[in-house]
Amino acid sequence: MRQAITESEKALENVSAEIDDEGTLRLDRFAPALITWAAHRLAANNSAVYRERFDVTLMEWRLLLHLSSEPGASAAQIASAIGFDKATISRTVDSLHRRGLVEETINPADARSSRLHLTDLGVELHTRMLPTALEQERQLLGDLSSAEAEVFVELLTRVVRALRSQPTSSEQQRSPTAGAMRRIQRRALAREQAE
Repeated sequence: MRQAITESEKALENVSAEIDDEGTLRLDRFAPALITWAAHRLAANNSAVYRERFDVTLMEWRLLLHLSSEPGASAAQIASAIGFDKATISRTVDSLHRRGLVEETINPADARSSRLHLTDLGVELHTRMLPTALEQERQLLGDLSSAEAEVFVELLTRVVRALRSQPTSSEQQRSPTAGAMRRIQRRALAREQAE
């Protein structure tokens, strides 16, 4: 006899119900596709607005926003918090530093890393940009009532929390691919032959 259906299995059943009679997934009802589309569209819209009005890239705005909320964060902490690789964050920090918007100080707890802070100019830019960012949010949520917007943000927060608790593919222990195994074997054979 089948055991009781768990909550996660119920969620999976809901997704599978979005497959049409021909076995095709309905992308207009598939949550990952909808989230991806919305994120790309939102990023493209916001990027154009921030570039046009403030000469700031979307990534630069994300760092300004993060450092406003968490002054003294390191590049690695920001990368982890906003889900981008450290190299992208470092390039953005360099850009903001050259423009006099961010300053770096040595982390007294670990001299290998630095703490990032907005300069007075960075704070001023953040303050000027904030009304535009809030307007972008109002446009995003404009078709929702206040109660619906609250529920939407709460649900989205839960989804983000769940995603953050899962290791990314680079953090997971992966088994070598067939190509990697052949390279390992060739190197081992070459070492044996060289001895």
